[in-house]
Amino acid sequence: MAFTTLIMKNKQTNDIKNAPVGFSWTGLFFGFFVPLFRKHYSAAAFWLVLAVITGGLAWCVFPFIYNKKYIKYLVDKGYQVRHSEVPLDIIESKLKITLPELEE
Repeated sequence: MAFTTLIMKNKQTNDIKNAPVGFSWTGLFFGFFVPLFRKHYSAAAFWLVLAVITGGLAWCVFPFIYNKKYIKYLVDKGYQVRHSEVPLDIIESKLKITLPELEE
């Protein structure tokens, strides 16, 4: 299970996404299918190609970094944190990135 989950919202599209923080257990078990189902196609393609090239080693490495990459992807797409069970400053220090907070 991830450390916590962020609820993120895009103000332009009103789309809401859940973004897990921490180790990706689903990524460990399902590999490149996780970014594929999250519609993060560039990460899915990268993960698949790297897994083929490394003989599956990427399948064991990516779960440690994928959730952070997914959060960065969402922030770049205009998503902002709507809700978090854990204070954002703790999450930001863990991820070493600044997370925009939604002001409604």
